[in-house]
Amino acid sequence: MSITLKKKPSLHQYYIKGADLQRVKQHVYLGVTISDDLSWTTHCQKTVSKASRTLGMLRRTLSACSKEVKAGAYLSLVRPQLEYSGEAWNPYTQCDINRVEQVQRQAARFVHADYRRTTPVTPLVQKLQWDTLHFFTSDEPSYHVLQDTYLQLSTF
Repeated sequence: MSITLKKKPSLHQYYIKGADLQRVKQHVYLGVTISDDLSWTTHCQKTVSKASRTLGMLRRTLSACSKEVKAGAYLSLVRPQLEYSGEAWNPYTQCDINRVEQVQRQAARFVHADYRRTTPVTPLVQKLQWDTLHFFTSDEPSYHVLQDTYLQLSTF
């Protein structure tokens, strides 16, 4: 995989002991899907899919439990999946942010056992005192370090 934002990248063939290395568009490293254009949409989709499956399992198994048990299960099993390495892949497009936040909204409905479409979700999340799943903003120093690193990589 070659990481570049160039429209016409120079594609080099890489070898190890005379064997050609296969070129891939994306690769999973430490649970984070990295694509050749550094778009995090694929990783976001995979993360949301996995968290939604876990939340679905919790809905099936804990439907008769109390709010405290449901909230604890969400906070210990689903939320860490959404937050894992969030500083690295930080969803920055509105579409990716909405996908990640949708899982939390579904979890709030699950905890309160209120699936009516007429019930707004924001008050349910506020009652649970859950923070939004924002990872960091552009004001934080770590953002600038990652942005500088990204700009350095894209110049190759």
